[in-house]
Amino acid sequence: MDFSRRHFLRRAGVAAAAAVFLPRFAGYDRALAQATSVPAQKPWNTQSFSIGAIRATSFRDGTFVSPVRPIWTNAPEGEAEAVLQAAGFPDNNVTLSFNVLLLEIGSEKILLDGGYGPLAGSAAGGLAGALRAYGIAPEQVTGVVLSHAHGDHYGGLVDLVTGKPSYPNAHHFVTKTEYAFWTGGADLSKSALPADQKRTTAEQSLKALRALDGKWEKVDANQKLVDGLELIPAPGHTPGHSGFLISSGKEQVLHMVDAAHNHILMFARPEWTMAYDTDPAQAVATRRRLFDRAAADKLRVMSYHLPFPGTGRIVAEGKGYKWLGEVFPA
Repeated sequence: MDFSRRHFLRRAGVAAAAAVFLPRFAGYDRALAQATSVPAQKPWNTQSFSIGAIRATSFRDGTFVSPVRPIWTNAPEGEAEAVLQAAGFPDNNVTLSFNVLLLEIGSEKILLDGGYGPLAGSAAGGLAGALRAYGIAPEQVTGVVLSHAHGDHYGGLVDLVTGKPSYPNAHHFVTKTEYAFWTGGADLSKSALPADQKRTTAEQSLKALRALDGKWEKVDANQKLVDGLELIPAPGHTPGHSGFLISSGKEQVLHMVDAAHNHILMFARPEWTMAYDTDPAQAVATRRRLFDRAAADKLRVMSYHLPFPGTGRIVAEGKGYKWLGEVFPA
């Protein structure tokens, strides 16, 4: 049963969110201060592909480049740098893309995450314009699924000027675990972030979720949301971090979201973590489980932060894995 029949009958009684976001996701400020932002005039990329009868489109909300330390790895000094250099990246920088996936399933238009939006300044915020250029107005989006409550995923969900939802007619989904964690005094004691960043991360994630109170439907970690779209538990980066299994006919795509932030480091050495993981050991276990599944089943894979459009395949290589990014015809 689709969203419209199953969930949206209640929409008339749902109040619009009225909370106001802080102007920046301060938890990433240190990385952004060192980042090489994409020029504002650069076109935001869009790539469509099919998953059986489902039309999927990856939108690059933005990108930035920052030094590998201290955010992106817990590797011993020199080891991550050596892996990057061996792969042909001598400047020890990590490039992140923000790949937001739109699924058109029957009459439904479902966004998996909301992008970084204006919270990242000029480094991101291209999703809204790219959607319009693609031919979809915000009012036409029928569903938004938040994989987890970090700013580069929720930043585009509320209009900073009006305080209103960016997608006013969409039903918004988040796992019960994720919502409870950030609204119940988030425990970031295992995170490698400095104390001030732990505090601002927790405060702003709470504000983001509260900004859309009344819009959220809190769902189970392994719930099927609509035919063709199923949540996959992927805890560790955050407690309620979710991946997605997208299926139609004999075709499937496993969307790992933030199970890996870099296409070199976390594949060559999956035991390496990043500072924003709330439970690093659990994040490693989740990454290995998803990588093993993708490699064994030869699954097509999607990821939020890997090189645009974020699609490809994973193969086992030595004691780790290798990312094979998908190449699309021009």
